[in-house]
Amino acid sequence: MTDNAETSPQAPSARDVLNDMWARRRTEAAEGLAELLSSLEVLASTPDAGDLRIRAQSQTHQMVGVFGVFGFTDLKNQMACINSALSDETVPTTDLVEQTRLILAALP
Repeated sequence: MTDNAETSPQAPSARDVLNDMWARRRTEAAEGLAELLSSLEVLASTPDAGDLRIRAQSQTHQMVGVFGVFGFTDLKNQMACINSALSDETVPTTDLVEQTRLILAALP
């Protein structure tokens, strides 16, 4: 019996698979963040737009999931804070706009 370990290709690690998946999904995530940012900017100038607040919460919830799946814990936690803040209408939406801009800039 021969040892094929040297000639057999190594299976990709789970991290390699996630990195490849993220490379394919990154543009979509950036577009989602840009859409969220747009929603928050409108909400900042129209604070009583309840439907828009609900939409922004849905968008942040999705991004929490995306960041969690790909192991971006810091970004996930930051997005979760934005999601939570959207439930409190006393939190200035302008602060959430700035936080979202920072997340978009930090997107790996």
